[in-house]
Amino acid sequence: MIPGRATPTQVQEAMSKLGITANRVPTAEDVERLKVNRILALLKPEYKTSSKLNSLKDVQQRRTMAQSLLNNYGVKLDDITIEIDDLGNMKFMLPRTMVEKIVEESQVGGFRHSMSTLNLGSPQNYVDLILDGNLYSSTSRFSRGKNILGMSTARDLKTGGGDYVFLSPFRKGDWIDYNRHSATIFFKPETLLRRTDWYAWRSDKYGVINPKEVFAHFDSADAIDMANWIKELQSADGGGELMIQHALSFDDAEFIYVPEVWRDEILTLLRVRGKRTIGGRPIEEVIVAGKVGTN
Repeated sequence: MIPGRATPTQVQEAMSKLGITANRVPTAEDVERLKVNRILALLKPEYKTSSKLNSLKDVQQRRTMAQSLLNNYGVKLDDITIEIDDLGNMKFMLPRTMVEKIVEESQVGGFRHSMSTLNLGSPQNYVDLILDGNLYSSTSRFSRGKNILGMSTARDLKTGGGDYVFLSPFRKGDWIDYNRHSATIFFKPETLLRRTDWYAWRSDKYGVINPKEVFAHFDSADAIDMANWIKELQSADGGGELMIQHALSFDDAEFIYVPEVWRDEILTLLRVRGKRTIGGRPIEEVIVAGKVGTN
């Protein structure tokens, strides 16, 4: 992990560990500018300054706005840390105190992902998925040589949503409404919302971000600009969707629902492969019996 206010030496050491070379090592100011842009994209995507793009005044105004947004949660830019995932992607992470406040204000219970059962036709398929370690977006799967399609992969790739994992939020206590369905994964909000590489719509838009596709799917009123956003998603009559980039670790899953008739075999196959815990919890606690079929 790269600290919030990383020194050039710390950045260089992190790059070396990843085998990355560059003509110059990014400075602390470079890293901070990336943070500022990430925070603005998440919390105030419509924000623009009146100054020339990338001018000193523009940079200062953007920093001031980003910090003012974080002030609402008692957080400083230096509190934003950087982590590198197993695909080599840089992730800006919000502090836990900020996320805990968001979760409390929004009363979000978590997020669920509905998997395509087209690729889960046997206990072994579930085992292979879990042993892979992550739930990948379509493009991340393809880059790993896995030609596995999701529910609407072709459309998602066209809209620009193919680089994201699709999730639906649910209120605290409401998860039981969905526990009959297999091929569903529930993720903890405290971990997921630390990330800043997500966006959301109030209804199913195939994760559209491609400018050429945007107006074919929604008008600007559909865009959701953190606690209030989550509240809006939860109240969207089940249609709200949140897209998070690249992948989600199964270690962050609260429950993985599998067909009841296959659960024992799945657990046995995992034990044979040496897999006994997920996210530090026994696999028997995470892998739960659900109803056979799709959501």
